[in-house]
Amino acid sequence: MPDARAGTTAAVLGDGIFVFGGRKGAAPCAGPAVAPGATTTVLRYDIAKNTWSNAGNLAVDRSDATVARVGDRIFVFGGCSGATTFASAEVFNPHTMTSTLLPVTMTGGPRSDASAATDGDLIHVVGGFDGAGGPAPALNHLIFNPHTNAFTVGTPMPTHCSGTVNRAELEMVSHGDRLFAVGGSCPAFGASQDNVDMLKLNP
Repeated sequence: MPDARAGTTAAVLGDGIFVFGGRKGAAPCAGPAVAPGATTTVLRYDIAKNTWSNAGNLAVDRSDATVARVGDRIFVFGGCSGATTFASAEVFNPHTMTSTLLPVTMTGGPRSDASAATDGDLIHVVGGFDGAGGPAPALNHLIFNPHTNAFTVGTPMPTHCSGTVNRAELEMVSHGDRLFAVGGSCPAFGASQDNVDMLKLNP
């Protein structure tokens, strides 16, 4: 990469891998997010050419966010910079290399270190950390509709976390009509988990 950074998130479009945000080696949400400068807050890796290039800037400098792609747009959710955790979301246009804040925030407030996956034209955002311990388990699954720019609350994803503790730092994928949540920590930045949880979207 053009520079070293942790807490990034990425999505593929065509023959490019777009890498968003990150931080310079600090613990999660303990240091400032990468800001525009010698390198930008969005990078593009050309798979065929094995080269990196600048791809513009996020509307908000953020690390520990999560992204998902619908069509030729990439949506960025949450994240943090230092002690500030974000509820905002933005949409990145890889053709113009610009990112625009969406006119809506995530239900339940800010969250970093969540995970997102696409099912059809809907994006599922699961888990995360709100800076104190949440979001509440009942709000651990949000569904974003990119056509209406609206969040709704989905059926909670199982966490294997005790009590009201939610899971963060997980990975998530969709397959068929199911979401799979892999690993993570309970609470955020706490004990590592070895479980895989599944949620059927059309019971």
